[in-house]
Amino acid sequence: MKYNIYYLLFVLLLAVSCGKKDNSGEATNNEQSTEATSNDPSASRMDFKGDRKSDEYIKARVAFIYEHVFAESYNDEEENEIDFQDMPSPDEKYCTKDWNELLAKIYDYDSVNNPDDIGYFDADYWIMGQDGQDLSVSDIEVVKHEGDNAVVGLRLHNSGNSIKVNLDLKYERDDWFIDNFTDVDNNLDWKKDMKDYLKK
Repeated sequence: MKYNIYYLLFVLLLAVSCGKKDNSGEATNNEQSTEATSNDPSASRMDFKGDRKSDEYIKARVAFIYEHVFAESYNDEEENEIDFQDMPSPDEKYCTKDWNELLAKIYDYDSVNNPDDIGYFDADYWIMGQDGQDLSVSDIEVVKHEGDNAVVGLRLHNSGNSIKVNLDLKYERDDWFIDNFTDVDNNLDWKKDMKDYLKK
């Protein structure tokens, strides 16, 4: 009887172990996707076999970024208030190193100069507003593409409004990342505006 219990435990452990790997010893698709999403940088990558410098890829990349940012950061249907302290997460995953360094300077500046105030971010460049509802993008097009730099235009839809947005993208870390957001309709270049804010 004692040996039967040990045998049962051994079979159970073997079954669990085999369920995690296929015959080649490779991790299963579920295991691979879990590993990818647990590591932010790799989770920000698209599964793509073609030319990453093509206009087609750049458009697909922008659609991918916005789809994931909206799903990850703005998916609360009941409460759409933006927590600006959570904003660096999509920026770290989908924006350039230069953009993230500028954000860090803004946060540092505001922590010293505006500790009890909202500071610079009274609106959100990902959604071009303070609140986000029924978010989507459309009409994605590559406006300009020279080497490792590109400008992409799109229509951002938020709460029934449609806003023309241009994105500056840079190719770094083996993919395209957003380096700037421009609200074309309201003539707001976010990167320039942030730099001007720091000069005050």
